[in-house]
Amino acid sequence: CNPGGETGFGLLEKSSFHGGVPVIAYRFRRGARPFSPKEKEMKAAVWYGKEDLRIADVPEPVVAKDLVKIKVRWCGICGSDVHEYKEGPMIIPKKPHPLTGKSAPVILGHEFSGDVVDVGPEVKRIRVGDRVTINCLIYCGTCVYCRDGEYNMCTRLATVGLAWDGAFAEYLAVPEYTVLKIPDSVTYEMASFAEPLAV
Repeated sequence: CNPGGETGFGLLEKSSFHGGVPVIAYRFRRGARPFSPKEKEMKAAVWYGKEDLRIADVPEPVVAKDLVKIKVRWCGICGSDVHEYKEGPMIIPKKPHPLTGKSAPVILGHEFSGDVVDVGPEVKRIRVGDRVTINCLIYCGTCVYCRDGEYNMCTRLATVGLAWDGAFAEYLAVPEYTVLKIPDSVTYEMASFAEPLAV
């Protein structure tokens, strides 16, 4: 996906919907920011705005503190992803999110499964090689709702794939508290449905 050996971002040329799912065609442009030789890069579907979803070469996430880096094996397309593509921004912040600091451009995707490939120094429960999915909520842990265990009501609630780079990519990194191990009897495809089934 890098014709002529050029570094470039995939620009959306046209899109259509097939069975409610966006079908994306893209091309590459010259002159995109080259990567430092020390940066590893990956492909990702990055949301820039309404009907502006680009396949891009972006730096791989780096783990720090309590973050877990996951290689994505399977990722579904949620209705919220489709709504953001067709009508957004709806949930994607227009200015930096108060908890994550994230705003567009953002990597979509939160219904996924994968393998842990790296962990931060403060990670205790999750190990490299674990098969995992996530609870996609990022919460502060200090507001009145979080203190009562009602994390979905957090006053600064964020969501992976909307206010935190998500799983429409080869890799993502998320806080350990979001990560859930999946048993060997559950396939990656099945595990990618854990979040919508829980809702």
